[in-house]
Amino acid sequence: MGDVRAMQKAQAAHKSGGEPYDGLAKLLGALRTHRIRTRPELARDAALGRNIVSADLRIAQDLGLAVPAGTAPSSGGRAPELWRFVGERGAILVACVGAAAMRLALVQLDGTIVARRHTEWLVSEGPERTLTRIAAEFDALLDTDGRPELWGIAVALPGPVEHQTGRPVDPPIMPGWNAYDVRGWFAERYGVGVWVDNDVNAMALGHLVLDPTAENLIYVKVGTGLGAGLISRGSLHRGSQGAAGDIGHVRVEDRDDVTCRCGRTGCLEAYAAGWAMERDAITAHVEGRSAYLTSVMHENGRITPADIGRGTKLAEPTCVQLTARSATRVGNVLAVLVNFFNPSHVVLGGGVVESGELFLQTVERIIHERAISLGTRTLRVSAGHPDQIEGLLGGARMVVDALMEPALLAEWAPVGSPAGVPSIVNRKIQDELDAA
Repeated sequence: MGDVRAMQKAQAAHKSGGEPYDGLAKLLGALRTHRIRTRPELARDAALGRNIVSADLRIAQDLGLAVPAGTAPSSGGRAPELWRFVGERGAILVACVGAAAMRLALVQLDGTIVARRHTEWLVSEGPERTLTRIAAEFDALLDTDGRPELWGIAVALPGPVEHQTGRPVDPPIMPGWNAYDVRGWFAERYGVGVWVDNDVNAMALGHLVLDPTAENLIYVKVGTGLGAGLISRGSLHRGSQGAAGDIGHVRVEDRDDVTCRCGRTGCLEAYAAGWAMERDAITAHVEGRSAYLTSVMHENGRITPADIGRGTKLAEPTCVQLTARSATRVGNVLAVLVNFFNPSHVVLGGGVVESGELFLQTVERIIHERAISLGTRTLRVSAGHPDQIEGLLGGARMVVDALMEPALLAEWAPVGSPAGVPSIVNRKIQDELDAA
């Protein structure tokens, strides 16, 4: 690594302007996008001169992020050399936490999932117990043979998160979590940079990884809770404090007889989320309106959204009614958002959506009925990935995107990897978020 600084100074010297790490960031971005590229293609994609590309490739190679990958077919002259992004150079630990379960993974820099785990867990157990459980799962993932060096951690939580600080803010379904220093807890234990965000933001970003055409996207999670993640022109939109997309607490009813878990009345979540469907299903059982739900209650002692979903697939009338009612409420709100945001894609994920085609079809129909035709002309409405990997991919992408920005590259490239300067990386995360 000794000559990295010298190469960087040489690189800066022949630039007409901009920061010394701007070119390296652009080159790595182009290489990450296409994985394998020739020098001319990298120069075109990164909008850099050939000499700068050559200097930046030497830096990337010294950092272990780029290696030669043979040659491309010749078009008459010398065959151009190919370069490959080394995704296995580092890895990201990701935890996507829901109300009643968590998904965790070790993900390479190129988005390849090395290993993943799933565990049932109630986030209401509180931050100390939950983070300790996540750490135990992380440690198990780090036992993977031949794992890459750990470069960062992403934690996605099912509630509002102030992205600048990585702290939850009055999360309705997370008692005891308000203002808890999640970033600091993991940074102290693992010695790497830590990014904390809302779970549906990670899912939205992960869907963009799976489908790069979804550059203007609303990703809606309908699970125990309800929220949306927004992608605008290929970038995650969080708003000024990180609260963008919290559609679960949009007021959809003027009545005050149904109280949401946030303490307000009339919220979409109080009528359409999984916990609201559970409440209404229990009422149907008590009133004797569903033999199916009564049998579930007698057998299990509770009714879950998954039970309602199974009933919907069996065409049980009460379950169908509950699913259609939830989907109609969600569709009405999304029709407004389609008019306002004009997305190219609307994606529905979460446990409630897994009840079958009825939920998705109802939402799509409502959107097309209520949104303007220009906004729905090419709109694509679809379900999320069946393996629910969007949050894992999105969390990893969030970290890698940040690490490859010029400001953070300037902090860790001179020492070879972000693992070498964890305190500086975490301070720089805070500085960059504050500036944004």
